[in-house]
Amino acid sequence: TGAAVAGCSRLGDEPRRQRALVLQAIAVTGSGWIYDSAAKLAQLPCDACELETRALALALQAWHALDRGDFGAVAGRYTKLLDVLEQLDSLQVWYHGFRRPLYVRLPGMREPLTRFVEGVMRRIGDSPTEMRAIANVIASWLALWRGDLNSAMELIASAEDEARWFGMPTHL
Repeated sequence: TGAAVAGCSRLGDEPRRQRALVLQAIAVTGSGWIYDSAAKLAQLPCDACELETRALALALQAWHALDRGDFGAVAGRYTKLLDVLEQLDSLQVWYHGFRRPLYVRLPGMREPLTRFVEGVMRRIGDSPTEMRAIANVIASWLALWRGDLNSAMELIASAEDEARWFGMPTHL
């Protein structure tokens, strides 16, 4: 991805350079280099980015807060991410925004997670999708967290039914 950043710079393609920079920052986070990732992300004028690139950058900022143990900042960062996601119809970008389903235990995450579930459900059709399974798992955790065991069990059963279409992958 470093070559992609350099190549887009040489071509003067700023939107693609920004996207490549975010993807590079995501890649190094996956290798555990959080500070390198944050440094790459700091080079990016997020407000000037295309919406999908901005959404990926905002998701990464939330992951950085999680990785640093700054749990109080996570909800605010996800709220900003949702403000952008709600302007997009691409479920792929929504998927990349919420890769860690156990956010329910973090302070202030009830509202962002509820918005996420509602936003996904508005965007999916009738066909089975991994996103419906993910949204149902998150909704189940939210129901369990508020003490509604019956709803939690129904939602988990729905998520399992959905996941069967995809061979019960472990990430669901």
